[in-house]
Amino acid sequence: MAITPKQYKIYFTPRTGLNIYGNEQEVSGKISEGGISSMKKSIDAADYDIGIFYYGDVTIRAINKNGALSEPKDFRSIFRYSRDLTKVRIEYNDVNGSVDVFNGLINEEATRENFETNNISFKVLSLDSVIRTTRIPNGAIINGVTFKSALETILNKTDITTILTYDSSKINPNLNLNIDDGSKFDSISTRDGLSKLLIASNSVFIINSSNEMIVQSRSENSGGYTELYGPFSQKERSNILKVSKYNNGKQRLFTVVKVGSQTKVQSNYLTDDGYRQKTIKLDFITNTDTQLSIAQNISNEFKFPKIELEVEVETSLAKNLDLLDKILIDYPLRLKPETKF
Repeated sequence: MAITPKQYKIYFTPRTGLNIYGNEQEVSGKISEGGISSMKKSIDAADYDIGIFYYGDVTIRAINKNGALSEPKDFRSIFRYSRDLTKVRIEYNDVNGSVDVFNGLINEEATRENFETNNISFKVLSLDSVIRTTRIPNGAIINGVTFKSALETILNKTDITTILTYDSSKINPNLNLNIDDGSKFDSISTRDGLSKLLIASNSVFIINSSNEMIVQSRSENSGGYTELYGPFSQKERSNILKVSKYNNGKQRLFTVVKVGSQTKVQSNYLTDDGYRQKTIKLDFITNTDTQLSIAQNISNEFKFPKIELEVEVETSLAKNLDLLDKILIDYPLRLKPETKF
């Protein structure tokens, strides 16, 4: 996606200390033409897997003119403490106004610079990347607490809330049961602990357009829907640029779900879809009734296939969409005559 001053603006907010951020600065004039890679976000990132939250990263290529984007040791740099974890905001502008289309954090480990050309490349990880760099202290999760309580404990931390907004009312796991062995969360990364709880509760972790952390079921968002049309739609209102990676969703279909020693079998679906088992290991759940409840809940969610595909549209159309928003797609195939007229 090419960058033009009329369409996109790039802003950096550097840190001035540990967990302390200074003022936001526009750096659009330092970004190379076409210097932003594509942006992507999804819920289930890999085939044959569930419960993995994933937000894509972005590569920004810039020109380090006069050392403005150098490391803090250069007195000309806008970075006074560190380039790492600098907040990055990408704003899209059109006749209807402006909207943020990406928010992320610079990953200094992946920053590359060419001193001969003054070109510099920043890897900008999505805001959820802050969760990868924090851990859960020993004893933070105790035996008997609910999934919701555990999620609140690991997400409501200063290291995270300086980047993302925490609101207890938005932490609502689909299945809210009790943890049997809280010690299994001791000293593991926040991301790993979050993944465990998301799978057990059959929930998803979403960062909305206001940078709020949300844990919820996979149910679609309430409200209206966005209509997308292919080039051969009878309504002749084409707004789809490309459709790719279409599949029938069977790679995420499971007729048998096993959690611990408990197994739930969807007998009514075995004939058509076969014996497709998903085994889920949850070391913090030992109660067999809880294991069965989890297996039942996940089994009901994934017992039949759901069509999956990627749709490419203009930013102006997608700018206000959030994950789990409703989308209607009208994409008929082009009819070709079998013989020449």
